[in-house]
Amino acid sequence: MASSSEKTNKARDILNIAARARLSVLDASGLFGRAETLLGDLIPRPVPFRVCLATARADRGPDYVEAEARAALRRIGVERADSIVVHSPSELFGAHGAALWDRLLRLKDQGLFAKIGIAAHATDDPVGVASLRHRGDEEGGGAALDLAGQGVVCPVPLRHHHLRGKYKKDKS
Repeated sequence: MASSSEKTNKARDILNIAARARLSVLDASGLFGRAETLLGDLIPRPVPFRVCLATARADRGPDYVEAEARAALRRIGVERADSIVVHSPSELFGAHGAALWDRLLRLKDQGLFAKIGIAAHATDDPVGVASLRHRGDEEGGGAALDLAGQGVVCPVPLRHHHLRGKYKKDKS
């Protein structure tokens, strides 16, 4: 079994190889606490990647989500990240959804994140996801839920498996 220092050196090598290969995005959205700190210790400086983080669960409230986002940035050792992604559209339909979206927009306005995303999965209701945009429109431009200029992240299973070949034009 590899020692802790061997694992650390291997992780550092992987990050350096990724940087030399000019990989552009580092998705740190699945990392929390100690893993973020380790990443912050090992990542090449200046940071050559666009860093992507995920929000904490919305049911803890927007104050908690903001505190965790700021803590993640500190642990990774970056002042800002390229994006922050909400785990699921359902987070925005819950009791804290509108307040969460407002808070994320405020963090974006403060320069902590360049983009806000929503992770959409194959099991999510596509009408519900689309309704986030319409809900914002119905609320008079709805700053809380207006997705204009933001993004929806479709994980690999949706992009590469569920849609593969199903939507080809009929040549008749």
